[in-house]
Amino acid sequence: MPKFTAISICREGWIFLLILGFLIASALLRNVNLLILMSGMMIGPFLIHWWIVTWALRQIEIERRFPKEVCANDLLVVDLTVHNRRQRFSSWFLTIEDTIYCEHPSRPNTRQKVASIVPHLAANRSFTTSYQGRLEMPGRYRFGPLQISTRFPFGLLQRSVTLNKTETLIVYPQIGTLSRKWTTLLTSNNPSSRRTRHRKDHMEGSFYALRDWRSGDSKRWIHWRTSAKHGELKVREFEQQRSQNIAIILELWAPKQANPHQLSTIRQAVSFTATIAEDLCRHGDSDLLVTASGSEAMLAYGAGSNLLLREIMTQLACITHTSQDNLPVVLKQALEKSSNGTQLVLISSRPVDLNDTQRFADVWKNPQQGFRIESIICINAASNEIDEYFQMAPKYDAEGT
Repeated sequence: MPKFTAISICREGWIFLLILGFLIASALLRNVNLLILMSGMMIGPFLIHWWIVTWALRQIEIERRFPKEVCANDLLVVDLTVHNRRQRFSSWFLTIEDTIYCEHPSRPNTRQKVASIVPHLAANRSFTTSYQGRLEMPGRYRFGPLQISTRFPFGLLQRSVTLNKTETLIVYPQIGTLSRKWTTLLTSNNPSSRRTRHRKDHMEGSFYALRDWRSGDSKRWIHWRTSAKHGELKVREFEQQRSQNIAIILELWAPKQANPHQLSTIRQAVSFTATIAEDLCRHGDSDLLVTASGSEAMLAYGAGSNLLLREIMTQLACITHTSQDNLPVVLKQALEKSSNGTQLVLISSRPVDLNDTQRFADVWKNPQQGFRIESIICINAASNEIDEYFQMAPKYDAEGT
């Protein structure tokens, strides 16, 4: 593993050397034996300290471990395991410093350093320490390099070893909570759900419980054995299945010099999209398409699954806003990739008028696409409308950690 080693004199060490230099100069000028003896006694600890810090970091190795997946504002715990490969010598009071670098385009050159302490590391032993925190912005983060240093025992010298051990972590967008109003809006506008609703007269999904008879229940739902045992009618209750094909069109528009409110709107729109994708992929009974108009082209589609969710979240984590109007191209792409029974949802960071025949001329030229565009659910993330369907999770838990 490539590494860089350096020994530096601490502030206390410079003060120590200044006093030592004064004593040596006084001893030479005045020829005082006691001052010469004191100078020699001070040089001894300085040399011993140099020898200790030189040996303290030899054959020291560090391993870093963190979760493979984490969302913005979730608690991130990073474990650092330090191994002492020496067979005889221990090390004391080691300081491990890790560097976290955000590679998101909206936060260039953002670095943060985190330090952990290892009080004692015995020979041929390992010690695990950790640090934790929250990454507020989604995106790609690079951890490293690692630097381990020690000033033990006198604090006069510091030896540091920089290990070129870097790793990458993709922080997904923050997951919020969808409201009942969103579910109602989605099901009431979904053409496929309206066509299939009449088929669910006797089997609403998977059986999961028994309940009392209610007026209007089908006789085929009655569980006769349990009804005879309790002396009253009991019916089987089924979990309602949702079969919805959804296409989400995300427009992340903002001027080149975006203000904090506009950047907050962009993050909220991305989190809303990620929350919808997480909800649909978790149930696994829907086909999902997600496309975005942002700094990079984004297109992900397929049957709801963990694999599709991971692909969507990865792309959403790295996308950012753009000042160009790419929505007409992205909208046309979504209409071409999705079937006629798919419910389209447009989430934009600004108001959008889909009836603008000049802006969306390529879509309105196609009669079939022009007919589908009228059924698109449009949500403006810059207004309070989004709060009716989606709530961001609080940044911190009740303990404030």
